[in-house]
Amino acid sequence: MWIIVVEGLRDVTFISEIIKRNSSERVPAIYSRTPKESIRKLIRLLRTSSDYHYYQKQFGFIVYGDNGRPNVINKVLPRLCNDLLGKDPPKHIKLFTILDDDGISHEEIMEAIKEKVRSIPHSRFVVMGKVDFGILDSADDTYRIDVSVFFIPLSLERQIQKKGREITGCKDGDLGSLAELKKCGSVDELIRKVVDEGWFDNEKWYRELVDFIKKITS
Repeated sequence: MWIIVVEGLRDVTFISEIIKRNSSERVPAIYSRTPKESIRKLIRLLRTSSDYHYYQKQFGFIVYGDNGRPNVINKVLPRLCNDLLGKDPPKHIKLFTILDDDGISHEEIMEAIKEKVRSIPHSRFVVMGKVDFGILDSADDTYRIDVSVFFIPLSLERQIQKKGREITGCKDGDLGSLAELKKCGSVDELIRKVVDEGWFDNEKWYRELVDFIKKITS
């Protein structure tokens, strides 16, 4: 089972629209203002027998308000791994995490993530690659969680602002101003238009993100 972890609600809109454009899958979105409540929602779905087989094959979004990357690193991933490893089906869970890099080196961010996850009790850490790692339940290594991290250069908001300035010629536009220029009723509508109109179709990072999402939704 895949679980997609993102930083905020605008990321949910962005990723949901990519999936809608590139896959026929229906994707449940799970989000809350607190990490505890979001994880409780996910676990309730996993434990509901009528829904289990569906969610076992699909993935959800776990969103923790708009608190950004530090919240994902310090609270979201460690708590997800701690609460799901070795305790609930399915036995193999894959966490796909999408983060803004904010200009910080990916190695530095990955070390911070690994340090937090390594502290989870009763687990064994497995190195897989530069942006991938796994943890096994020390009592039963058939329980496994793999973590993959995808970095958006700088941030989603700054990428949209940059591309929006190129398209509209507006030099000072924030997302709200861009939404008005593109005749969108909200920033969420603007983000959906960004995907639908293919603003980033020629950007390497975006193509890599789309290819990965196609892979996990196929």
